[in-house]
Amino acid sequence: MESTFRWGILGCGRIAEAFAIGLEPHEDQALVAVASRDLDRARTFAGRHPGRQLVARAYDDYSALCRDPDVDAIYVATPHTFHAEHGKLVIEHGKALLLEKPFTVHEREAIEVIELARARDVFCMEAMWTRFRPAMVHALSLIRDGAIGTPEMVHASFGFRASFDPAGRHFDKGLAGGALLDVGVYCVSLADLVFDAPITARSSLATIGTTGVDERSGYLLAFEGGGLAVLSSAVRTVTSHDARIDGSKGSIVIPDFWRPTSVRAIQARYTREWTFDEPGNGYGWQALEVAKCVREGLRESPLRPLEATLRVQRELDRLRAPWGLRYGADRVSS
Repeated sequence: MESTFRWGILGCGRIAEAFAIGLEPHEDQALVAVASRDLDRARTFAGRHPGRQLVARAYDDYSALCRDPDVDAIYVATPHTFHAEHGKLVIEHGKALLLEKPFTVHEREAIEVIELARARDVFCMEAMWTRFRPAMVHALSLIRDGAIGTPEMVHASFGFRASFDPAGRHFDKGLAGGALLDVGVYCVSLADLVFDAPITARSSLATIGTTGVDERSGYLLAFEGGGLAVLSSAVRTVTSHDARIDGSKGSIVIPDFWRPTSVRAIQARYTREWTFDEPGNGYGWQALEVAKCVREGLRESPLRPLEATLRVQRELDRLRAPWGLRYGADRVSS
């Protein structure tokens, strides 16, 4: 493999734009090809983000992108409901896969993608970019090193007020819209990272809007070992974006935990804060992790293993089951 790790992007929307910008500060990462169903859109996108070694190529065929011999890995940035289909397409062509969160719409699809990746011996990882930000890495290392003793409670919320558009991705049930899958996944993933244990009990409530998706939802999770998580998310209500992890000897506060740049540790006798300067917009860290793993011959990331992704996906199913919220023909876990 050449020294520059070469990326393709499948889908040319807003999140794809953020990922492409995130690659730019990292000299060993380059965008070389993009694909959209609309060739003009792909060409416009490619023109804004030329690769370092090659001019980014534009395709109107996702399979053509997957066949491109100059692409080492593909980031899938299409809407939730296409993640499984497009993720499997990438795997079937033998390309390393970075699949945007939520990994899939429901657990059954997640299992299919993961089983295919393992059967084809292809690298696969969920694009939970928060996990790889330096501030989050530091916060988790503090917890693992016992800085706050045993973690006992996690409080996290992530809510914003989107402009109401029944056909938009936040509100369209056909696109698996709603708060839980769009931003609640960050909260559930954080709790899973902190406790790293099975969930033994759960309770959830949601406000279901006129389009049939959860506009606001809250979740209470109990973990094996006694940990509790109190979480909430919204697409029609502005909330705090902070997280607090309380332990037996202190607490950790992570402002804007889904895109963190600082961490504060609070103990009985002192408070200490760390701030991290980052190149670019922070999306490049997950790309560096993919490149590192692929170069080392790994098929999944030890920092974001597929079993963790599957645990979270299963929990998202279970949380929405009492609301009667279904997306198309999905079958939620019980």
